[in-house]
Amino acid sequence: LNVQKDKNSQEINELIQTIQSDEELMKNRQDYANKIHTQDTDRKSLERQKSSGQLQAEQNINDQRIENLENL
Repeated sequence: LNVQKDKNSQEINELIQTIQSDEELMKNRQDYANKIHTQDTDRKSLERQKSSGQLQAEQNINDQRIENLENL
């Protein structure tokens, strides 16, 4: 009976370790997914800022051209 009890305890401990490993793996996967999402969001934000900056620069050039033409 004690041999069976020890065997059962060992199996239970192995199952607990497996569950803990699986939980750690899932946490790592979720952390990775969150980092990828954050990087993607940051990249999109930078692209919008770049686009907005380019549009502003073009508008400034156009404003300068208009001003130059008005001064002729």
